[in-house]
Amino acid sequence: MKKGYVALVMALTMVLSACASTPVESPDAQSAQETTEVSEGNEQNAAVGESSEPATVNEEKSSDSSEKIYYDPNLIPSIAPYSVNEDFSNVVYASDFAYLFSDEYESEYNHPSILRNALIKNNFAVTADSSREFFDIYEDNRYVMFPNFITVDSLMHTYHLYFAHLMKKCEQQYLSDELKKVSSNMLAESAKQYEELKGTDWENAAFRNLAFFYVGSLLQDESVTAPVSDPELDAIVKGEYDKVMAAEGIEVCALTDLNEDYTQYKPRGYYDGDDQLEHYFRAMMWYGRIAFELDNEEMAKSVILQTIALSADNKEWSNIYEVTSFFAGKSDDAGFKEIYDALEESCAEAPSLRAVTDEKTFKDSILPALKKVNPPAVNSIPVYDGEDPIIPSYRFMGQRFTIDAAIMQRLIYSSVKENPEGERRNLPDTLDTAAVLGSEKAYEILDEQGDTKYENYNENIQALKAVFNNDEQDLWNASLYSGWLYTLRPLFEEKRDGYPSYMQSEEWDKKNLETFAGSYAELKHDTILYTKQPMAEMGGPDFEPLDDRGYVDTQPVVYSRFKALSEKTKEMLSSCNMLSDGASDDLDKLSEIAGTLITISEKELTNDTITEDEYEFIRCYGGYIEHFWEEVTKDSLGEDAIDSTQAPCPVIADIATDPNGSVLEVGSGYAATIYVVFPIDGELHVGRGSAYSFYQFTTSITDRMTDEEWKNALSGGYLDEEWNWVEVEHAPEQPSWTQSYRIKNN
Repeated sequence: MKKGYVALVMALTMVLSACASTPVESPDAQSAQETTEVSEGNEQNAAVGESSEPATVNEEKSSDSSEKIYYDPNLIPSIAPYSVNEDFSNVVYASDFAYLFSDEYESEYNHPSILRNALIKNNFAVTADSSREFFDIYEDNRYVMFPNFITVDSLMHTYHLYFAHLMKKCEQQYLSDELKKVSSNMLAESAKQYEELKGTDWENAAFRNLAFFYVGSLLQDESVTAPVSDPELDAIVKGEYDKVMAAEGIEVCALTDLNEDYTQYKPRGYYDGDDQLEHYFRAMMWYGRIAFELDNEEMAKSVILQTIALSADNKEWSNIYEVTSFFAGKSDDAGFKEIYDALEESCAEAPSLRAVTDEKTFKDSILPALKKVNPPAVNSIPVYDGEDPIIPSYRFMGQRFTIDAAIMQRLIYSSVKENPEGERRNLPDTLDTAAVLGSEKAYEILDEQGDTKYENYNENIQALKAVFNNDEQDLWNASLYSGWLYTLRPLFEEKRDGYPSYMQSEEWDKKNLETFAGSYAELKHDTILYTKQPMAEMGGPDFEPLDDRGYVDTQPVVYSRFKALSEKTKEMLSSCNMLSDGASDDLDKLSEIAGTLITISEKELTNDTITEDEYEFIRCYGGYIEHFWEEVTKDSLGEDAIDSTQAPCPVIADIATDPNGSVLEVGSGYAATIYVVFPIDGELHVGRGSAYSFYQFTTSITDRMTDEEWKNALSGGYLDEEWNWVEVEHAPEQPSWTQSYRIKNN
């Protein structure tokens, strides 16, 4: 029995990988060997569909797994350096907006000098005011004719909205029913095995499986009855079911004798509040978290019996695994394929119940073969301090290996040991992943925070960089999850000579880091069920037009990778016959938007003429991304979807657990406004757009937050059913490193 103290963090992340068009007998599920190894089973060689965009594909690489490049890799940025005059006299803006920048409009509630001085200093500033959704800022700009500044933040947020929408529809319309079939089939097969093995050394293992699948079935449908009449079975199942539904703490699982973190079973993300999805969430969490130790003979017997039962008919299981692998990546733990392969290797005949229960075969061949199965890379089992946190184990539908989880696992206790003060790093930091993936600014902040003082931190981070800080396409094509992270990595590249002056400062480096962190929080939110935690809306005004020409943040590599990511999403879902015509059209629209952003940003970098149609695209950008918000919200709000106050953007996700009693939460708040100075035709103009507001903080393990709770915290309270205001503890402040480029101008 292992319980009590774990100082390892669990990073629950969802990687997205390939979807097989037909069921397979033995699904591909490759566990990562070590934290710093990239699992071959996580590789995905998916070709990306052709584009109708003006951006062309660079076909220099011929490998199926190579990156489709839509940007010009030979482009030389050639924007001349610029700076804002101390009196702001060289920045062009319409007199209608003088209240934003002129001291003439200074008042108790408006302080234009603050924004003006920030723009003089850094050529950009993020304001403390906020909007309910990212498109609101752009649509407001369009109506008042203030220039748009299109951000990477707004594009990535739009992908998050549609990604979560597609996954949710898949779960509601397909996966939920498939999981019920799997549970029903495995419960029936386990009952047959139990009856056949009564009175043998395998009876307890069969009984354990019977209880395991009875719990899984009940979590989806409370009316399911036990296939056998046994008071002991009823008691065990009720105990586990009650602990899952209570979701209150870490307790010993009666089936495995291992500690289990039952707080993980609290429905969160978009699952919270939807009865069907809450049932699905708990069941998938049960099948993904309950671990059977492979070095324990009794547990190994249960694993073998599950594998034999599933091998008879694994169509539904394979369908679920392949689709969720597309959304979440391959399992980090050994699963059906690994165990079935080991049985084939060990048995003189095709694996069967008779063959595997032969005592000699089991002892002499099967057990040694199971010891060769690769262990997981990420620990999610609470263990005692000093015990090996990586337990070789099997899970029926294991949670998935992700790059960030592997990184975080190596940068917490006990991997990094203690700092000179004897303190332990029981929870990671989002900046850990950013630092390993190439952000020098992230490492600098971590160093200032004292994180690098832990004994093995620097050694481990260098080892992790050697594995993950590269452009190896077998790694980054492994899944949509990996592709999402890969899309963001160019944000960490230093942009200096030839790039707009707003990009040439450490403050912009930090702002880009917040873009990464905000998008990462949305990724974690969207994939909270499947990934494994390391355990320590258009129209226009009718008046004299103003010069509202806008600008695109000059990140063509990001937009190229975004275009490829959108096309890959369409291709993979199409291969599963799970993409409606409307969804297919919407993914095409995302690709088209990215293609246009590539074209415009490259023209900006080379001082080429931006066409009037391209400027019109920038003006209308808010309407384009509002479309995706409307598509996502109409399922829940229908024709009642009017504005963003009904479905605002903040989301929250817990990404790591310290079993001593806390979890690490990462969240995205309301959309912030960013002002940026940029050049047009030899003049300096100022525009604005939307940006992430990133939050990271710890909370009690029993208080893992839902989106609703997070929005209430951001507002400081909520209206109850009788329209009374109920105060709640306000959200923590944002990380200090996000504040040096933020201003309060009112």
